[in-house]
Amino acid sequence: MRLRLALAVAGAAALAGAPAHAALTGDPGPAPAEARSCKGGLEFGMATSRIPFACGAYPVQTRITPTGRQEKWQYKGGYLFFIDGILTAIRQIAP
Repeated sequence: MRLRLALAVAGAAALAGAPAHAALTGDPGPAPAEARSCKGGLEFGMATSRIPFACGAYPVQTRITPTGRQEKWQYKGGYLFFIDGILTAIRQIAP
């Protein structure tokens, strides 16, 4: 019964255009190309590995503290701040 339910859920996800594993694991998979642009692709809570390549982001400062690893990255529009690899703040530079 569980296998049939899992296959039905995966099939429904495929019809909706999502990868089959998305319905089973909750992983949405890769973001659409338009959402992967730097301007629209940054979200609080995302990992450093999910920062869109279009941002051109790179680390400029890393500090190890008793509470965790803090990183500051520079990107085309300003700075990104991470704690333990998770995006916690965005500082945009006015044009």
